[in-house]
Amino acid sequence: MQHENNFQTEGRISLNTTLVDNSRPTNTPTVTREYARNFFGVFPTTLIFSTIMAAVTIILLLEVYAEFVASSSLGMLAQGPAMSQSHIKTELTKYGIIPDVIDNAPVHVLEVTYGNLDEVYFGEKMDTRACSPPPHTVLWPSDEKKFYTLLMIDPDKPSRANPSEREFLHWLVVNILDDMVLSGDDIAEYVSPVPEPGSGPHRYIFLVFEQPKGKINCTEPFSDIYHDEHRKKFNTKIFAHKYGFGTPEAMTFFIGERFFNETTTESSEDYDY
Repeated sequence: MQHENNFQTEGRISLNTTLVDNSRPTNTPTVTREYARNFFGVFPTTLIFSTIMAAVTIILLLEVYAEFVASSSLGMLAQGPAMSQSHIKTELTKYGIIPDVIDNAPVHVLEVTYGNLDEVYFGEKMDTRACSPPPHTVLWPSDEKKFYTLLMIDPDKPSRANPSEREFLHWLVVNILDDMVLSGDDIAEYVSPVPEPGSGPHRYIFLVFEQPKGKINCTEPFSDIYHDEHRKKFNTKIFAHKYGFGTPEAMTFFIGERFFNETTTESSEDYDY
């Protein structure tokens, strides 16, 4: 009897063990389904978060790269085109700017760009209709602690053959800190070049002088865009000597002509340019 009970007990134990063992595969699908539900519930959120972070990282990297490119471009512009002083002097002498306007050549070429990326190329021809607004960019190798004067003049007013109003002052800004033209004092507001029909090509010249004594008290009368009597017969050499300027720091120029349908009395072939 005892043996039989033991057998039954063992049987119950074996049965219970079997039941316990059999419960594992029974519960496995439930666990798997629960895990899958938790995983796929979290996965979309994780994916979205990762995507956003990646996008933000890319945007930040692009901004850093854009700033680097911009600063590099400005740095290249500020250094000016590669042109030796002797080459500059040769060109200025060829075009008569030496001695008509200045006596000595600067070391640097000035970078001037008008609104629609119309860059002034040293000594190149340019349609003056592109010069209606003031230049968008004027750059030169400047010192952030020094002051400068910016000039734009036309020594061929009203024409190269008859420059009775030489020099005509198109623009005069003094006390420019570093190369920040807007920080300076406008003595003559910018007036766009509008050569008279039939007057032929004009030499439009940009000059930058360093102010060796710092800020100056410019006594030249102010000229707005509507009055130009004070602009006629300006003299760069006398002006520079008056304020103790030396050789220009930088300069550039272009040959400007307004193109009309009517036949002009002069052409660029009348001169060496």
